[in-house]
Amino acid sequence: MKAFSFFLIFVPIAVVIAKPIESELEGLYGNNDNVTVLTGETFRQTIFKSPHIWMVEFYASWCGHCQEYAPIFKAFAKDIADWHSVYQLAVINCPDKPNVDLCSTMNVNGYPELRIFLPYSTSESEYKSIKAHTVVELRNASRVLIAEHIDKIGWSLPGISKPTFLPMSYEEVRTYHKNAGNSFHLVLVVGDDPFNIGQEVILDTSSCRNMTVRIFDYDPSAIKKLEMLVGVTFRDFPTVVVLSKDGSSKEVEVDFKRRHFYTYKLQRLPGVGNPISIPSVNQSVSHKRKSTYVDWRKVDRSKVYMADLESGIRYALAIEVTPSGSLEDEALDALNTFVGTLALVSEQLPVSETTKNFLVALTGWLAGQSEINRSEWLKRIQSKEDASFLPELDQKWVGCAPSKANLRGYPCSLWTLFHAMTVAAHNSDTEDVMAVPRAMEAYITSFFSCLECRTNFDNELMQNPYEDRIATNQDAILWLWMLHNKVNKRLHGAESEDPNIPKVQYPPVELCRTCRHKDGEWDKEEVTRYLVQVYSADAVSEDFTAIESYKKIIQRQGDSDVDLDRMRDLLGNPVRIEDRLIVAFDEDQGGANEVDDSDVQGNPKIKLEAFRNRKKQHSLHVIKQMADRRLSKLVENRLEQRQRVEGLSSFETNLCYVLWVSSLALVIMMYLYLKRCKIYKKC
Repeated sequence: MKAFSFFLIFVPIAVVIAKPIESELEGLYGNNDNVTVLTGETFRQTIFKSPHIWMVEFYASWCGHCQEYAPIFKAFAKDIADWHSVYQLAVINCPDKPNVDLCSTMNVNGYPELRIFLPYSTSESEYKSIKAHTVVELRNASRVLIAEHIDKIGWSLPGISKPTFLPMSYEEVRTYHKNAGNSFHLVLVVGDDPFNIGQEVILDTSSCRNMTVRIFDYDPSAIKKLEMLVGVTFRDFPTVVVLSKDGSSKEVEVDFKRRHFYTYKLQRLPGVGNPISIPSVNQSVSHKRKSTYVDWRKVDRSKVYMADLESGIRYALAIEVTPSGSLEDEALDALNTFVGTLALVSEQLPVSETTKNFLVALTGWLAGQSEINRSEWLKRIQSKEDASFLPELDQKWVGCAPSKANLRGYPCSLWTLFHAMTVAAHNSDTEDVMAVPRAMEAYITSFFSCLECRTNFDNELMQNPYEDRIATNQDAILWLWMLHNKVNKRLHGAESEDPNIPKVQYPPVELCRTCRHKDGEWDKEEVTRYLVQVYSADAVSEDFTAIESYKKIIQRQGDSDVDLDRMRDLLGNPVRIEDRLIVAFDEDQGGANEVDDSDVQGNPKIKLEAFRNRKKQHSLHVIKQMADRRLSKLVENRLEQRQRVEGLSSFETNLCYVLWVSSLALVIMMYLYLKRCKIYKKC
């Protein structure tokens, strides 16, 4: 199975030449796949108080790993289709608009996730999580679950006895054999262990009429008696014997002693036939949410598109980050790092001024929080103020539009956002040159919902640590470029690749002829120049941004006669990040600890000092603290690896650790000292 499917396509996004087209975001499953497709509205009425066991896959249609897992889950659904009287499968596409709240409430924070709901469950919390990666693993895990809980399963098929895994004794068989004119065939699976064929054949035939399949007690003396009773010699195991209604007995002969061969033969016994069809279940097909995006065939791939960046930011904050309960500790630190870095580079980030204002205001708000619950976060994300809000784009993909449903989209936009952030940090001459890679790591490892992608991203960081390779903002641009091309090469031809927009080594020759030397090797200076050129704010296309929505919001404020020029003046005046943070802090604290306006007016340095004097931790310090913790952890991990490889003693390991931590503390102290010198012009 291809891994690390978060990284879908390294293609700069584009300006559109044609009008947008309407396309439906489809799920990965349909009702013909032997699964029940659920929505947020149908989940509870289908799963709760059901007499069956349900296995539910929570997935995201954009997730590359989910796309690769879907054929496995479909094959499993087909493999156990005849188990429906006791065990049923369902799927729910969490990013679909009707499903977002349910998945968030159920704390589904990674895809794909399999949960088991036992018979007559009444709560979202009554589940068991399982992990299985193949059809065999899925079937074995399911069979074990059924064996554990078969007594709890309700039964409603008239004229058919409820299946049981209890072994049948010789005396029970003898009693059946004595009775002439039985109403059903008795099938005995002898010597089931260690093949477990007996349990699977029982489930395969659990809805068949006029037949009962049982496992015979695996006891040598009982087997000898059974041989004499039915006139069959057991040469090897497992052996399947049919005691027919007319009193005759015979062994079921198959070419291979496999479950499906036995099931096929048994379903063709006189009067048995195929299992009863699946009971009527409310199989509501997942709501197909329309999303506007441009025709991929008419996209200029030499450009980056602002709508993709803003859609990616909104999806990340409104869906991926949104907690089911609360955000605190490491998760809150990661959020501070991600949002704070966005705010830090926002002046050069190619997004609308309303988004820039929103990011900085959100950073100021986060700085004063020790815990955030779901309702607080959603209220903050959905807030719309004069010139500070996230645009409502409904995941509008333009340059990230796919040629085939469920490909590219959000992961593509996230890649684009990180590249734009590295260029914005370069253009801003940000002092913390590792801020963007650190924010990228914080977001992916804490919030990105493709579980396998998180694991593989950690592996990528171990192989390509940015701490060792980044000394300037230009290095950060090249580090991300190198990482992305490496992943593209690995995933070329994977299930998650768009067949019409293949993963390429970027930039291709047709977009940058000077980016390669004559021998085909990369010219990194030219690559950097090209990336800075296409990802800079003045080069990004603003087509299809929500300029009309800005106008409507301002009109709702009571000014119905606003022209575009005035609106651009209102939204287009950049404000220093320090000023924005102070404004955000003042609004959140209700003007507490006010300072004399005459002291601060027109002097950003005094404003910033006043802000810090309020004894509120600045969000950028939160970012620094998380960086310190991460570096300490990285040092510890590397020392452990070195010890495994070189056999360091515990004393040597502790000495190295002390030296690393001491040097780290010295560097941090020097940084803070020089930073103070720069701000106050004195040392």
